[in-house]
Amino acid sequence: MEATHHGPYIEKPAMFVEIGSNEECWRSDAAGCALAAAVTELICENSEAEAFVPAAAIGGPHYCAAFNRYMHGPDFAFGHICPKYNAGELDETMILQMADKTVPRAELFFIDWKGLGSESRGGIIGIIEKLGFEYRRA
Repeated sequence: MEATHHGPYIEKPAMFVEIGSNEECWRSDAAGCALAAAVTELICENSEAEAFVPAAAIGGPHYCAAFNRYMHGPDFAFGHICPKYNAGELDETMILQMADKTVPRAELFFIDWKGLGSESRGGIIGIIEKLGFEYRRA
């Protein structure tokens, strides 16, 4: 899983999924078809989606290891993730966009406790609470 690096300034719901990390992977028709089928099933046919709590997350590096165990568990589905290197840019408007532009809307935020400095963490938690969201330590 990777941190958001295409938004959250996106006017329509969007999902970014990569096929590998080189040109050979990107040109694979079989990989593209398999990915398209998986995404279609996820969006159109997944009756289990309502069982997940939609969440957003803040902190850590671009590859979000602290959130992986929650993502792979049975309870949470992640939308936008802001890495530590962009956390200083977060304000009420951006945090609200992280929640609003997660579909369905994020109900809580995960904080990478070790992957976010205490000064940033305190300010961000204050905003999250002011906006009426819960947060969890990751």
